[in-house]
Formats: sequence, structure tokens, C-alpha cells
Amino acid sequence: MKELVKYSNWDEAPDILYVPECASLLKIGINQMYKIARTNNFPVLHFGKQLRVPKEALKRWVQDQTMPN
Repeated sequence: MKELVKYSNWDEAPDILYVPECASLLKIGINQMYKIARTNNFPVLHFGKQLRVPKEALKRWVQDQTMPN
């Protein structure tokens, strides 16, 4: 597998993300991100055993998970 780049903001991230890249953007651990990615309501693409996440879908998911004030 290629060496993963850690992204500090959404603009520099590619359109399709690896799960560890999602973890970097969300500032959470990789294991926690894999747990989230395996839930039914998370927007993940399956390529065999590999998981990929569209950046825009991740943004929408984060907004949907955010509780209003």
C-alpha cells in the first residue's frame, strides 16, 4: 500500500480517500475510523476488502452527525 499523506484541511485532500486519510481529517484514531466506516450509515465504497470514502460524502456525513445548538 502507498504511504498515506496526513491532510490537515479538506481543500488539500483528494476526492476519494483511504480510511486512514479520513481519520487524519477528522482528527481521530485509525481504529476508531475503521469502526465508523463499517457502520451502515457511513458513505463508504467497497472494492473487495478495500474501503474508500468520497470526500464530499464524508463532509455531508459529518454535517448530518453534528447536533444543532
